Amino acid sequence: MIDVGANVGYFTVLMGLLVGEQGKVLAYEAGRKNYGLLRDNVAMNMLFAKNRVMALQKAVSDTSGFKAFYYSELYTGSSTLVKPGEQYFDYFANDVMQEEEVMTETLDANEGNFDYIDLIKMDIEGGEYHAFLGMEALLVRQAVGKVAFELNPLMLSGHWDEFHCLLDTYRERFAARFCKITNEGLTVETSLDELFAHRETETILMSVARQE
Repeated sequence: MIDVGANVGYFTVLMGLLVGEQGKVLAYEAGRKNYGLLRDNVAMNMLFAKNRVMALQKAVSDTSGFKAFYYSELYTGSSTLVKPGEQYFDYFANDVMQEEEVMTETLDANEGNFDYIDLIKMDIEGGEYHAFLGMEALLVRQAVGKVAFELNPLMLSGHWDEFHCLLDTYRERFAARFCKITNEGLTVETSLDELFAHRETETILMSVARQE
């Protein structure tokens, strides 16, 4: 499993407990404060000692290298590679974003590290479009089973239509199916057109069937 935008590690720890002795979890967190808390939480649950979790202080994107990262001083979970626009500050008027440079990596950089990835959980505040671009090789190799991600019109506004088109190609090329995840944790299959028409923040599960 891969946790992209691991924050302080809540889901990373759950993944680490679920994968068992033979499983592995890779957690990405670019924010300096959250990364420290992530490592603390993983260590307190003995998951480093059990060799189940590896944590990287990097952001996931479409290229490996360095990019500007906007670190929220008040809401660290809102930190992002996407420069917030005026609409963001209409919602979060008291927030202050500090710009810093962070290392980036594509998910395809792991192409030789995993035979198969059961789940990629992605919560990166509008960076999803570029992160998906950076896992093309994994999808082509049918190395990914499911991707859970947030569809956030506020943060994705600059790439909303492009992301729709990209996901639509996955439906055609990889037989991808899309479900909304309800507040109760249930999955409800839906169409991309319906998801993107409402312009509401949704938690989405993309499932990719392995072709024989």
